[in-house]
Amino acid sequence: MYFSDSNRKYDLKNFTNKYWCNDNFGICYPLLKEVDITTPISQQKGYNNDYARYWTKPILELNGKHYIICSQWFEDFREKLDKWISKNPVPSSIPAIKAFKEFIPLKQKNKCIHYDYKKDLCGNLDNPLFNQPCDNVPYCHYYSEKIVYITSKDKLRSKLCLCCGSQAEYEYLEVSYSQSKNSLTTTKKLQILRCNHCHKDFINVDLYKNYAKNKNPDYIDVKFTEFKK
Repeated sequence: MYFSDSNRKYDLKNFTNKYWCNDNFGICYPLLKEVDITTPISQQKGYNNDYARYWTKPILELNGKHYIICSQWFEDFREKLDKWISKNPVPSSIPAIKAFKEFIPLKQKNKCIHYDYKKDLCGNLDNPLFNQPCDNVPYCHYYSEKIVYITSKDKLRSKLCLCCGSQAEYEYLEVSYSQSKNSLTTTKKLQILRCNHCHKDFINVDLYKNYAKNKNPDYIDVKFTEFKK
């Protein structure tokens, strides 16, 4: 949010300078450390080959480069940090601030078709952060959600796509449900009608209701939505 204001881009030089950060924040390391996204982030959380001094996520993309944030904060630094914050408030006019104030929800990473739930990694080959921890940012350009449209059983009997009218085929879609990373994941195959022309998937409403009963839709890794043409 701080760097959403383009006038603050110059601070990158300060935030990566150990001595400036010590003078202004009290912290003993640079606030930000530039990382090489072609190397596992777990191998880059140290400082000068020392012990881990940085959080591995979120990974910040600023001015076309990627950074991680120092984790070594202690109560003794509070006075300097508070003083700096009071002199450098984040304007409420910044779009990112407005978004959070209006409670625009984060995109659900568990619904992204590229998200590896067990490893918490991004699996999109086009993403510069491929095979790196998913930071679940609100405006991820690589977020892609699997959508299945709910409709009546009668409309699916003809086996024609409800969007483009092409011939479609019945297939089975594997759907997973888990309320947290550490809870048991249940997987079930649901019959859907798939159009290989426009790549739309449909499920009959009775089957969906039977599956979704007593489940929180936020923890189903597929988005089911009512079909409206």
